[in-house]
Amino acid sequence: MLELKEPDQVKRVAYCRRFQTLLMENPGILDYTWFSDKAWFHLSGYINSQNSRIWASENTNMIHEVPPHSTKIGVWCGMSRRRIIGPIFFNATITTAAYMEILNAFVNQLDDEELSTGYFQQDGATSHTSHASMAEIQSFFGDHVISKVLWPPHSPELMPPD
Repeated sequence: MLELKEPDQVKRVAYCRRFQTLLMENPGILDYTWFSDKAWFHLSGYINSQNSRIWASENTNMIHEVPPHSTKIGVWCGMSRRRIIGPIFFNATITTAAYMEILNAFVNQLDDEELSTGYFQQDGATSHTSHASMAEIQSFFGDHVISKVLWPPHSPELMPPD
């Protein structure tokens, strides 16, 4: 866990104030704020403990044998207050080119109002924040992008798709 430094705290408070002002000036903004994320689903039943929490009365530390490379499918979705777009399936590592394909499939399902007034939020994965990906996203959403570049340092990843 990274320790928050004083400059990080100042940036986080400034971002929260900026976002609060944005919400007060545009009360309907959350209707068209798109939260996005991806997840891998293992067809063998394997669960990545980094992406889930198990609450059970039984011993959750039991050893389960699983193949070293289980078959899995990737799923991406975008959700706003009004609707969910997806699932968009993929089965390979998300490179910048693969992410731009997913992004284009998503954007093709948006209407004009969602594109012109919407905000787009994504995590800070390398393929999402590459120069090519950010240019593509900004070509659709302009400065209405919530991403690693604008998000304050060491912020928690608190997204509805999680």
